[in-house]
Amino acid sequence: MKSRSALSTIALSLVLAGCSGSAAGGDVDGPGGSSSGGSSSGGGASSGSGDGSGSGSEHDALFDAPSESAVTAGSIFGLWGGATKDLSFTFDSRMRLGQSTMTFATRCVRDNGDESAVVGVTVAARVDESEISVLESKKDEKKTGDITCRANARPGTTKRCDTAEGFRRECFVLDGTELTIYGMSSLDKVVLTKISD
Repeated sequence: MKSRSALSTIALSLVLAGCSGSAAGGDVDGPGGSSSGGSSSGGGASSGSGDGSGSGSEHDALFDAPSESAVTAGSIFGLWGGATKDLSFTFDSRMRLGQSTMTFATRCVRDNGDESAVVGVTVAARVDESEISVLESKKDEKKTGDITCRANARPGTTKRCDTAEGFRRECFVLDGTELTIYGMSSLDKVVLTKISD
């Protein structure tokens, strides 16, 4: 049975348009066209594939502590982080938003503590305070033992939510150092914390 939840993403899995990944029989939607997922599938050594850009160490570095603790509140640009639980996996994810690029990285962690290598993609994007648009498709996949973790991006746009409270769907709210991304309903959301500018 498949279940849907917000990241991603973040994103990992998160919930911006055009994002998906798989996790132990479930789907996880992810940010700005990016998402992650893990799935259980046999044993084996670590391996990877995909057309994601950058090296593993570039994406691994997103999980390091920031060099400065000050961040610019109210700006969508910078590094965001959060975690989402889906079935027996937690997706520990990071998303870096720039004006013309978006990087999404995640690691899939099982309830028993087993975790995958970090997977990630960097894609062309248009980002501003009113919308996040992913402009290309990329994917990355790595297998560590019996955990396969994926990061996917494909074209899509997520707009800022209307200012009125109430039903929010497929939009985001930026409030200080908190970025909330809504999926198919107001209950389907992920809250990210700004880590650095």
